[in-house]
Amino acid sequence: FSNHSINKVYVNFPDPWPKKRHEKHRLIKPLFLSELSRVLKPSGKMTFVTDDQDYLSETVATFLNHDSFSPFHPSPFFTTE
Repeated sequence: FSNHSINKVYVNFPDPWPKKRHEKHRLIKPLFLSELSRVLKPSGKMTFVTDDQDYLSETVATFLNHDSFSPFHPSPFFTTE
């Protein structure tokens, strides 16, 4: 995708790869967020949906540690609605 060409990205229920040895296969990693930042327009939004509490916690932390993203929801940075 071209730089800053996408308005919205939805990631719905990605495989959480729950076993420790499979964590490397998870989608939400710093490298993915850097690429996402490159393709999203400055006002672009990313929606992530999961039903795995551990993956949710890891994903929130990964986003908070990346300089290119700021939370839409107030702490705890997600909604169950």
